[in-house]
Amino acid sequence: MFNRPAVKDYISVVIPTKDRREELKSILKELAKQTDNFFEVIVVDASAENQAKVIREWLKILKAKFDFQYIRSSMARSSYQRKMGTEHSLGQIMVFLDDDFLIPKNHLAKIRKQLSEDEESKGGQAMFYTDGPLGAKILETIFFLNGYSPIGSGKIKLSGAFQPNKEVTEPKRTRCIATGCCFYRKEVFDNFVFDETIPTSCSSDLEFSYRVSQKYLLKIYPNLKCHHRHIQKGKPKIRLRAKNFIYFQARHFKRNFLVWWRVPFFLWAQVGYLIRFSTMAIRDNNPDYLRGWADGWKKILSRLVK
Repeated sequence: MFNRPAVKDYISVVIPTKDRREELKSILKELAKQTDNFFEVIVVDASAENQAKVIREWLKILKAKFDFQYIRSSMARSSYQRKMGTEHSLGQIMVFLDDDFLIPKNHLAKIRKQLSEDEESKGGQAMFYTDGPLGAKILETIFFLNGYSPIGSGKIKLSGAFQPNKEVTEPKRTRCIATGCCFYRKEVFDNFVFDETIPTSCSSDLEFSYRVSQKYLLKIYPNLKCHHRHIQKGKPKIRLRAKNFIYFQARHFKRNFLVWWRVPFFLWAQVGYLIRFSTMAIRDNNPDYLRGWADGWKKILSRLVK
């Protein structure tokens, strides 16, 4: 699968991007400040224009000391782009970052140190914080939804949603991790690949990590922290994202339909998502949130009748 043999302790940072020049420049600036320079950055770009020359000029100005690869992607699918980046990587440690994340200057050094001290773990995720309204957090609690609070225990709720807990105080096992700020040992990709057929970024990270967690130990590391800015520019259309979000609640965690007593929790959560998407549709004056919710259910039902 890999084009080059892995180098011990070397880190490969893969960044999928599309038409988000300022966000990409921002994360490259963060990487140029890293205290540890034994790594490469692989930008897999699906933008309308080739940005290789522009990015290399940025790196000169930033006086970046890391190795750099620029890869053009024919598809704007983060799962496909991450897969491409992995195939061209040289590192023994794979770090995946979205372009709208902010990381501390010792982030990569801490990842290497964490994996060297925790040989049993095959990957993990940094704690990240993001801004979420109080009303959304209340809705999340009542309806067993995915939430806005920092990622915590990584458990799966009875509804099938990912369990976002309050911050953990020590490394803890997780079943799902978000690809925006996660890392894996290269050996994981000998047995697993990102599902490049997934048409949007929504839930593709959870789908991948959930499969990996069935074979390997993954953890949340509280000493690793970063900030997700949730920049909407350049993301897939709302309707498609909402459709995938609902569909993957069922696809990821088939137990919702295999264990009969979980079904009411799954259906109750869908009421909550309907309320959430309705609120967002009114806020943005955009009915595509609700259309996506309906599309997701159509896909779920079509799979059930097969």
